[in-house]
Amino acid sequence: MPGGQPRSGVHECDVPLGQGERDPRRHQDPLSWGENDVLGGDQVGPGVAGMGVVGQREVGIEAEDGDLDGGRWVGYAVGHGRTIPLTPVDYDERLSVPLRWWVQGTMLVASLWLAMIVALPPPAAWAIAGVAMIGLALGLLAYGAARVTVDGGFLRAGRARIAGFHLGASHVLDAEATRRIAGAEADARAYLLLRPYLKRAVQVEITDPADPAPYWLISTRHPDELARVLTELTESSAAG
Repeated sequence: MPGGQPRSGVHECDVPLGQGERDPRRHQDPLSWGENDVLGGDQVGPGVAGMGVVGQREVGIEAEDGDLDGGRWVGYAVGHGRTIPLTPVDYDERLSVPLRWWVQGTMLVASLWLAMIVALPPPAAWAIAGVAMIGLALGLLAYGAARVTVDGGFLRAGRARIAGFHLGASHVLDAEATRRIAGAEADARAYLLLRPYLKRAVQVEITDPADPAPYWLISTRHPDELARVLTELTESSAAG
């Protein structure tokens, strides 16, 4: 919203469209705390000695500022009237491209080199093949750089994130259900983080009435584990 702040609960992120990520710009950091917000009104909960801003909008807390609970450092922060658990990373997955994509890409570059070597001087053929290989590597690394993490009371999918208290039920989807919900039964308002080489996914309901996205659909290699962690996040956020 030009010149103003987004509505409470409506999150926005600067992830570019395409590549399986549908309209993630709605999902900004759920705690849109500017410098004035952190210093002026938000509080640090009991057992948390200090809190700071990492970058411009990330809320940071050091491990020694929390309580040791079952061998894990746990703290929480209070912001905008809600308690946000601050815990160690519970889930972290990189959606990297599979090995077969690298093999197939290398074979494609090799075919290009063979075509060039018979038509051009060898230095030119090698230069073209080298540039193509570098471009391939950069493209595959960038495409597989998206991460899915659950930590600090937030779910992060790609460069979008949302607080646990805005999450509802998490559903594990098999390959057929993923294909159906991402295709014929897809909701145009949903946030999608999909990769074609990952056939299974987790569908996470969004309970924030101010958020137009009814759910997030996230590709993962470990849908059962991700759904379990998200359920724990939802329950702990509700209890807080």
